[in-house]
Amino acid sequence: MTDVNRTGSQIVIEDQDRITVSPTAQVAMVDVRPGEMVEARYTQAGEEKTVLSLRVIAHEVQAP
Repeated sequence: MTDVNRTGSQIVIEDQDRITVSPTAQVAMVDVRPGEMVEARYTQAGEEKTVLSLRVIAHEVQAP
């Protein structure tokens, strides 16, 4: 994932697709940060992509 908007309602994945995170999605946005590797399930209706579930599978490690 390359970007998360401030409200946590959209994320941008590696291929630059912008995906909407609906309030009913099974997502703990508090754990989601740019640069993290995630596993995402989403639906697509026309151009709009909506997250069904998302989980962090690898946290980016920062040096102390």
